[in-house]
Amino acid sequence: MTMNNIKSYFTTLTVITAAFLVLKSEIVVATIPTGPERWTSPCGAMSTTGDPPPIPVRPSFEIVTDMMIQILEGRDYSADLQNKCAYDRIKSGRLIAMLDSEPLEGYERVKELSEEDLETALDNVTKAHIDNYRILSIHLVYIEEMRFDEVYEQDAYTKDIRKLENKLFGVLCLMNEDISNSRVDINHISRDAMDTDLRTPSTRMDRFVRDYVTVKETTKLLDNFIILYRAIKDNMSSSK
Repeated sequence: MTMNNIKSYFTTLTVITAAFLVLKSEIVVATIPTGPERWTSPCGAMSTTGDPPPIPVRPSFEIVTDMMIQILEGRDYSADLQNKCAYDRIKSGRLIAMLDSEPLEGYERVKELSEEDLETALDNVTKAHIDNYRILSIHLVYIEEMRFDEVYEQDAYTKDIRKLENKLFGVLCLMNEDISNSRVDINHISRDAMDTDLRTPSTRMDRFVRDYVTVKETTKLLDNFIILYRAIKDNMSSSK
């Protein structure tokens, strides 16, 4: 191979590399979620703030009963996806144990549910809904990014993620219904609630770790919801 051929080869290689980097950049940009933030309107086109509640207004007990069904099903979906992330992607038992015990920088862990939390929720169900709406919305921001990033894995878990997402939006919709019945507005979060570094992990394994923690913490949140809303439902039932 002559020097001219060598120069031509490296020039061509440089152009190809540059084109690849541009394409890669475009792919990354394309997979950053845009458009409507679904958690601001979980019931579909209906606005979640300011509008009068639907007629007739359903009793809170009926709404919370429906919520429990959605929460329990969502918990099953989340736990199943958590196991897939652990055993198909993380694979290391030692790393899984560490992620289960240590906080991930930039990700706020779900708090343990206390007796005080239960008492506060029983005293003011609407406030409990509003607090939980915000927390669940943040989790859905992360789950949305997780789904968008599945493009790098040939959409292997996209169906599972969508199934979980839809169930969690069902929970949000029911929370929204009960909050709207109380004529209280919801201060919605935006996608900015997600840590920038976690949105753009530097390696594939970093992304796997982020996704595992996302689903693990979602499972834990739903465990809290099961305890909390079961107590609320029982309290409403005894007050009839």
